[in-house]
Amino acid sequence: MQKSSSPNWIPVILVLIIIGTNYYFQQFIFIQQMFEQEYTAAGLFVTIFLNVNVFFMLANYYQCICTPPGSVSPDINELYPNLEQIKERSAKEQKIKILLRKEKKQKKKTGNNNLQNHENTIDIELSNQKEQLKNEMMNFDIIRSIQQVSYCVKCDRIKPPRTHHCKECNRCVQRMDHHCPWVANCVGIQNHKYFILFLLHATLSVGTCCVNITADYIFNDGAIKHSLNKANRLCITVNQVMTFGLVMCIGFLFIFQVIRMLKNQTTVEYHIEEINERNPFDKGTVSNISEILGENKIFWFCPINPFTRIKKNSLQYSTFDQENRDQENQQNDLYQ
Repeated sequence: MQKSSSPNWIPVILVLIIIGTNYYFQQFIFIQQMFEQEYTAAGLFVTIFLNVNVFFMLANYYQCICTPPGSVSPDINELYPNLEQIKERSAKEQKIKILLRKEKKQKKKTGNNNLQNHENTIDIELSNQKEQLKNEMMNFDIIRSIQQVSYCVKCDRIKPPRTHHCKECNRCVQRMDHHCPWVANCVGIQNHKYFILFLLHATLSVGTCCVNITADYIFNDGAIKHSLNKANRLCITVNQVMTFGLVMCIGFLFIFQVIRMLKNQTTVEYHIEEINERNPFDKGTVSNISEILGENKIFWFCPINPFTRIKKNSLQYSTFDQENRDQENQQNDLYQ
């Protein structure tokens, strides 16, 4: 098994510099000037709202970085006496997926006008494969495949459903969403909540800066900004440009993540066309949210671990329930 690679902390340092710079410009230059210009009530409201969101943003950012995303127990192989059958099926499915990806790429290149030539190309490629593999490709159900355990050759262990191997971290991550360099970590079942809450409070924080400066122009003709000295006016201009760009980027990512959460769909699964058409993991809005934020709604927006039981016994979380075990055995029978 490969060792996990060391995280790259440069993007994290860059994020902290951006947060610190914009916070200083807004809190200690612009809001401070609001108090000096006797906009006390507005200044107090913005101060409280901004600092609360910055606090929760940093708390969730820390949790997202430091919380393991959800690794697979090293003892999981012992739970599966049919390990060799799972290895064999996983190897076959991997070959089929590679061929299907090639087929989709070829379709995009050839288009409808050359569809017949494309089919001939695929047939020639398939002719070099075993006849059994060709038949399995024609009948392959990717939706069924992703709901069953598979086997990771690199980690030399079973992969529970929705688990993927991260090439950046050199490890398998349960319910992997994506690898995020900005948190120097994978986003998985254990820290996905913190990632979404970080995006929420980051959007609110930078949005507050944008709205505060824009409101000065709309209601005061920029009186607060113009009352600053030249150097501070430049700082606020930089702050305004940066926060406007950040709120667009972070806000878009936050909306994307919320939509995926409501559908119980990871970013990895979003790129699988069949799941967009028929999502087997969609259990309803509340259940989908609870799978990430936790079952206790009181703590949905708190930066605390929503899966205490899972964290204490990750092996229990890694096991299949009996229904999926029966489905796994049925799938293995197809390859015998």
